Amino acid sequence: MQNSPEKKIATFLLNQTVLTLAVSENSSLYCCMCYYVYHPEENILVFKSKESTKHIQMALEQTKVAGAIRQDVLDKTHIQGVQFNGEVLIEPEENLHKRAKKAYYDKYPFAKVIAGTVWVIKLDYMKLTENRIGIMSHKEWSAAV
Repeated sequence: MQNSPEKKIATFLLNQTVLTLAVSENSSLYCCMCYYVYHPEENILVFKSKESTKHIQMALEQTKVAGAIRQDVLDKTHIQGVQFNGEVLIEPEENLHKRAKKAYYDKYPFAKVIAGTVWVIKLDYMKLTENRIGIMSHKEWSAAV
């Protein structure tokens, strides 16, 4: 893949489980939390949700989304997280969708029996923030580069 994110960002995303997704429609804002998987070869986030949910209904109207992923285990002396922007792919290319579903169900096999659709977020921007007792660092990635 061209313009791959820094290894540190990809490693962080591969090791976490829950994303917070922020959506907007007109002047309304909404967010939700979902299990996700990061697919580094495609640089996508994959999650599952019912089409009838408020966040998916809003994402279908305005596909540009933002979100955040923090470390699964909190440590008050070491905060780590990724902020991201991207686009929900309403009808991803068939092979991409198959790979996304496989990656999601490999990580969360229990999700096969839960109703919903597997969705793909094509990432445009990511920023990893680390704060170790006041010492802050950032690593950024953008598809525009």
